[in-house]
Amino acid sequence: RSDLDSKSSEVAAKEKALVKRRADLVSRESQIIDSSKKSRENIRQREAELTKLARSIKLKEESLKSRECQDVESSRNAKESTRQKEAELSELERSLNSREESIKESFRESEED
Repeated sequence: RSDLDSKSSEVAAKEKALVKRRADLVSRESQIIDSSKKSRENIRQREAELTKLARSIKLKEESLKSRECQDVESSRNAKESTRQKEAELSELERSLNSREESIKESFRESEED
């Protein structure tokens, strides 16, 4: 009888240990599943952030290219305007020189008279 009680106690202890081990495994599995879900969510959030950053960078690059094109066009326009003003100044200078010569000539002629 005591041998049977001893075996019964041993089986009950093993059963209790197995139940505890199973509960521990279920708990660990649950933790792993939760951790995995959190990791996947973090990955999704980071992917979304990276996508947003990539779009932002692309928009900034396009903006810079556009500004660069505008700056190049403005520079061309400024150079052309400067060339035109230089040409106008040269023409005015020639006109003034010609007028000055004409006045000097008139003055010489009036002195000779």
